[in-house]
Amino acid sequence: MASDVSTTASASGARITGDDIQYAVAWHAALQTLVPNAGVDGVIVEAAVPGNIDDVVIQKRYVPDEYTQVKAAVSAAAPATIAWLTEVNRKRGSILQRFHSSWRELTKDGQRPQLNLVTNRSIDPSDPILTLRDRYDRLASRVRDSTKPATVSAVAELRSHLQVGEDELFDFLSHVRLGTDASDAAWRERVREISFAAGVKADEAAFRLGISEVRE
Repeated sequence: MASDVSTTASASGARITGDDIQYAVAWHAALQTLVPNAGVDGVIVEAAVPGNIDDVVIQKRYVPDEYTQVKAAVSAAAPATIAWLTEVNRKRGSILQRFHSSWRELTKDGQRPQLNLVTNRSIDPSDPILTLRDRYDRLASRVRDSTKPATVSAVAELRSHLQVGEDELFDFLSHVRLGTDASDAAWRERVREISFAAGVKADEAAFRLGISEVRE
């Protein structure tokens, strides 16, 4: 399949907001299509997919596609907490509810999608769930193994929030990555690194050109 980078209006009519973090995430994904054996066939920005996890979709050759949603706070000082992820919008539900709904709808023939949440927030050091994120940005393993009363109680609240059993909750969490501290500088560095691997220029002019391509 030929590499492809495209922009498509989502079913909800949402538009690209101008958040440079989202553009950088998309450009980083697009550059992966140029890296030999990376297994990335294409990138769609604001795709029409279930659950509104549509900011960046990475089409994979050998494994299920990746779906990324960028949630940039006006102030990065606002912490990432499980309360933030489960805060309910009356019209759309919570962030976690939308991710869970998408995870169910995008599962095909037993193949689970990879869902990524990227935010410029930092994890609240007192959070009973998010502080257990592992080095792969996943929550399932350490949260499942924790016997801390605060974590056990938070897991019960999560099950009630999503209306799922324990097995489904941890299956879902094992397919979600939580990427925090997503500053403009951090993503510039990631784009620079993948640019070298892709064999393209990695200077400021090249970065701005790539961002412009995504924006257009």
